[in-house]
Amino acid sequence: MRRSTFLLACMACMTVLPHTVHADAEEASLFMHAVSGAGILGDPAASGTRTLPIAGTALRFTYATHDVFAYEAELAWARTADVAVFDDVMFEGFTGDLERVSYLGRLQAGVRLRLGARYIPTLHLAAGLLAHAALQSHFIIPNGSDAIVVEGPGFALRWAPMASAGLGLDYRIDAHWVAGASVSALSTLVPGDDGFHSIEGGLHVSYFWYPHW
Repeated sequence: MRRSTFLLACMACMTVLPHTVHADAEEASLFMHAVSGAGILGDPAASGTRTLPIAGTALRFTYATHDVFAYEAELAWARTADVAVFDDVMFEGFTGDLERVSYLGRLQAGVRLRLGARYIPTLHLAAGLLAHAALQSHFIIPNGSDAIVVEGPGFALRWAPMASAGLGLDYRIDAHWVAGASVSALSTLVPGDDGFHSIEGGLHVSYFWYPHW
């Protein structure tokens, strides 16, 4: 009797679960992320790099062509949470400290493995383009025990190809809603101080549906 009851319960679970919690082919999703981490970046007007906290948001769209495989595209932006300070910078014949804030934006596309149904470990690989916008700077000139602060090098924008990889864990709340956390590493594909490198962690919530196209 107990064995029959157990088998019936298993059959019921197998019947219900595929319709309620299921990573599926032809399933699309829209993710909203809150991201933060640490980034290593240089400055267009100075040598060397600085490590700074960063924070921002990201929006990601995915479309699955297999139960465990999805294509994705992501648009993200972030801001350095602290002012980057570069010392011993030459500007208009003076030596001083340069300080400014940067914004970072990226557009990338890649693939994501989804290795579960309700609890979903994920692995992603992506490549794209990163923009580094360095805002108007301040230039600090030492003057004995005091200092003179003037406007330094102006706004600068530069672009670089980039690649990223990451791991995550999602939890499927129901047939449409998923929440999770992830960590990823990102690096631009340029040499020296012109590059940008970061480790980022994030929390996200996403909505899944079956588009009819």
